[in-house]
Parts: sequence; C-alpha cells; structure tokens
Amino acid sequence: MRGRILPLAAAAVAACVAGAAIWSLTRPVPPERATREQLAERLAQQPSGPPEIAYWYARRSLDGGDVRSAERALLELNAAQPDYIPAVTELGKLYLAQGRVDQAFPLLKSAVGRDPGSLEPRIALAQLYRSQGAHHRSIAVLKEGMAVQSGNARAAYELAAAHASAQQLSEAEQVLRQALAANPADPQILIALGRVLRLRGNNTEAETFIGKALELAPKDIRGRLERARLLWLGDVGSREQALTLLAALSKEAPDDAAVLLETGKAASKLRRYPEAVTVLQKVVSLEQENQEAYFLLAGAYRNLRQEQQARHASATFERLRTYKAQLQDLGARLGAHPESVDLRLRIAEVHHRNGYADRALQSVRIALQYAPSNIAARQKLAQLEAVTNGTSQVSSPAGTAGGTTP
Repeated sequence: MRGRILPLAAAAVAACVAGAAIWSLTRPVPPERATREQLAERLAQQPSGPPEIAYWYARRSLDGGDVRSAERALLELNAAQPDYIPAVTELGKLYLAQGRVDQAFPLLKSAVGRDPGSLEPRIALAQLYRSQGAHHRSIAVLKEGMAVQSGNARAAYELAAAHASAQQLSEAEQVLRQALAANPADPQILIALGRVLRLRGNNTEAETFIGKALELAPKDIRGRLERARLLWLGDVGSREQALTLLAALSKEAPDDAAVLLETGKAASKLRRYPEAVTVLQKVVSLEQENQEAYFLLAGAYRNLRQEQQARHASATFERLRTYKAQLQDLGARLGAHPESVDLRLRIAEVHHRNGYADRALQSVRIALQYAPSNIAARQKLAQLEAVTNGTSQVSSPAGTAGGTTP
C-alpha cells in the first residue's frame, strides 16, 4: 500500500509544479517590472486598460531617453484618466526637467491639491519653486508633507536643500541630522550634511560625514566631489590632491556640469588658465545659462589676454544675471496676482527679448487660459508662433484646470 502511495504523491507534486510553471508563464508581469516592449504590447492589446500600464510605459520610455514617446503616453493617459495622480505628477516632472516651468507648475500644483498626502508631487513642486528662487514656498510645501511622513529621506533632503538655498544653513543642518537619525546608512543624507557643515565652516566634522558616506558608497560622484572641495580648503599640497581628484571625476563623469565647474574653478585659482578655459567651455555647452561658469570663463580669458572672448563671456554673464533677476521679480509679483495677464505677458517679453521664444510662447498660452479674448495676448501669440513655427491652438495642459506660476 505504501509503495502505491509514494508514486501517487510524487505525481501530485509534479502536477502542482507543472501547474505553477504554467501559471508563471501565463500570468502577466506586473507593470512596474515589465519591459518597455512588454508594456507596449499590452497597451496595443488593451488601449483602455489599467492606467499603470501606460504610466510604466512612459517611465520606461524616459529611462531609455525617448522623451517624446513618454510625453505622448502621459498626455493621452491624463486626457483619458485625469484623476490618475502618478501620471499628472510624472508629466509635471518631465516638463520641469525640460525647463517648461509654466506647463509643469499647474500640473504639480494640481497633483498636490488632489493628493495632499503624497510626497512625490510635493517634492517635484518644491524643486520647481527652488529652481525659480521661491525658497520659502519650497520649504512650506515640504514641511506640510513631512508633517504626515516625517521620516522620508528624500523629502528631508529636499527640505534641507531649500533651506540651504535660502541661506538658512542652521535649519538645513537640523533637518539633515534628524533625517540621519532615522536613516543612519543613507549616503546621500551623509553627503548633504557634510556639505552644509563645510558651508558653515565646520570642516573637520564635514570630513567625518563625507568619509562615512564614501565607506558606504565609495564610487559616489557627489561624495567624492565634496571631498575634493574639502581638500581644496587645506594647504597647497591638498589643493593639488583636490585637482587630481577633480580631474579623475571629470573623466568618469565627462558630462557632469557640477564636477566640471568645480574643476574649472580650481584650475583658475591655480592659474592654469588654458585648462580652466577648456573645462569651462564644456560647462557652458552643457548648461547654457550657468552664470558662474561664464564669470569664471571671462576671468580666465582676461588672464590669457584674449580680450574679445573675455568681453563676450562677461556680456553673457551680465545678460543672464539681468534676465534671471527680472524673472524672479516678476515671478514674485505673479505669486500675489496669479491671474494677471499683464504680468504673464511681461514675463513672455523678458523670455523673448533674451532669445527664448519657446518659453515666451508657453507664458502667453498660460495667459490666454485666464483671458482667451485678450487682444494683446493673441497678438503676442501670433508673433511668437511665426517665430517658432508653432500652431495657433490654445489649450490647457492636460490634467489641469489652470493654475499659477510661482
């Protein structure tokens, strides 16, 4: 009897294993773990399927550098399911990364308003505020979120960055120390705290935290960049070490503007002006609006007696400084009067005068959302569309009902 039971049991086990294998083959892969190709196939089969499929298809497209496909997928998803907050947030983040602030703002503001407890849209909105110099708003929106999720490391990191940008270094240090107590092995928190301590002049403790971060993540570019900055604050010998480290980082991350800017700055201070020019030219090719790079480039050219190039770099620096100061002033006034078409048109004029017709076009289209019949706005729209070869269609960004810029 026992001999007959064992083969039956073995057969039952084999059937279960086979059944599990068949189920694993036929069960759809969860969207967050699927490849872009798998998601595209499922979208073709289920164009009106769960929103997660289109959302993760957009995320995979962004990971692969296909921004156009990602934007199209997110726009279609927002139009079909405007209450799906992750897609609204992702589209806002995409626009923010492209510098399309007027389009990013109403999306992110809407996402925060409709899902106050979610940190992802809050963090993106705070980054937008900080990018526009509205540090107090960045701090406020993050504090509201952290009242619900106090231990979130990313939110703490962004809150500290906002405090630091507002020159509130003591507050930034306090936030990071609290975050570190909850996340003692987070290298990014350790690096951020080391940076704030360096800015406060506490270089010894800063080195301690940077050292701990690099023990956890020895190849981290930001941690090694911070170590180079600390080395630079030492004697002449350590400055040479700093430049050697920066040169190594520049080779590892040839398109990292922060690394290259620090390398160019160090080369200038060591009077290696040809080297500084080469590196700083790369910085401004990566970030055409990097004021500090143009300022340093002008000084390096002067020391090389290349007066024409020095004048050009200096003029670009002054233009950018004026441009950004005007935008910050108008943006602050717009925060108090968000429906002011006049202020939005003045912002558009500042963009246009500085050669950014695409940004000007965005500002005018937002103005027309508030006043569709405004003659001045429509005339400006026609003028800008003639320059950019755009279309004459005026529409609200998908997933929003309008909003304000910071």
